[in-house]
Amino acid sequence: MPDAARLSDDGGTMTDEATDLATLGEFGLIGRFAATAAEGSHTLTGIGDDTAVIDVDGTRLLFTTDLMVEGVHFLSSSADLADVGFKALVSNVSDIAAMGGHPRECVVSLAAPPSTPVEALDRLWEGLSEAASAYGVTVVGGDTSSAPVLFVNVALIGEAPEGEWVGRDGAREDDEVYVTGTFGDAAGGLVMLLEERSPGDVDEERLVTAHLRPRARVAEGAAALAAGATAMIDVSDGLVADLGHVCERSGVGILLDAGEVPISAELARAAPRLGADALGLALVGGEDYELAIAVPAERSSDLVARVEALGTRCSRVGTVVEGDTDTVAGHDRSDGSAGWDHFGGTEPREGAR
Repeated sequence: MPDAARLSDDGGTMTDEATDLATLGEFGLIGRFAATAAEGSHTLTGIGDDTAVIDVDGTRLLFTTDLMVEGVHFLSSSADLADVGFKALVSNVSDIAAMGGHPRECVVSLAAPPSTPVEALDRLWEGLSEAASAYGVTVVGGDTSSAPVLFVNVALIGEAPEGEWVGRDGAREDDEVYVTGTFGDAAGGLVMLLEERSPGDVDEERLVTAHLRPRARVAEGAAALAAGATAMIDVSDGLVADLGHVCERSGVGILLDAGEVPISAELARAAPRLGADALGLALVGGEDYELAIAVPAERSSDLVARVEALGTRCSRVGTVVEGDTDTVAGHDRSDGSAGWDHFGGTEPREGAR
């Protein structure tokens, strides 16, 4: 796996010949719908970013939604639903953070088999409420239904401070690329959960916690906005894949120095015991919910100072370049292998996303 390679703006595939979701892929499906979606008169940013941006009488609202499905996003056999509820909200808060915004109110929709124990649903609500309290979110409504498996969907509204936000489409050639925190811990925790391994030490406990109880970088997103970030995304599908989304929206490439991608000491120690490659998990594992940020070189020191003043690591991992290839760190994005795709050519792994 080379230490440096290019990531470009033409990595997705969507063809008119696709006849099923496995061929079309998750992002092909989104693109197919987006191609005929009407543009709202109050919509400032629509399909294709972390959140929609809507102008309501001069107030810039951020609107996002995300769902979690039993057997796809969490393990049906062993999940504590408090963790599921917590993560369901945090994944939405992270989208708001990636725009530099502040989360506000949400609605929650829940569907479950009638045989679901009420105590289990109480646990889901406890976790969701814990996350709402931590991030200043108010639950204001929702909906319920029966279903063959449990799923929970959160739709969250946030606000762009002073009407300003950072999208995925502003990265420019010679910008520098930075990331918050470390990468691969959540994927390491997933390896353990899929193998039904109990944490053997504090390192492994950290990885499982990173997967089940991620953090949304709200303050860091606001700091990046204040520092003049040109583009930003939260890393849920994997660093390579999500940087690819920035490239696609911005019409650029990214020269990623994989050797500079930050990896925690816990993952470095635990990965050999798990039979896993720490760097591979960091590049494509996903669900870290850290931020990847493009910023003009002359503003990079300000970005680092603002983020690290919050007690969060901020690391340079690459440079924005003219895009001309589908490869980052040895991974060809066009076949879907560089990050998670719910439909793209593989069967969903239980508990994977």
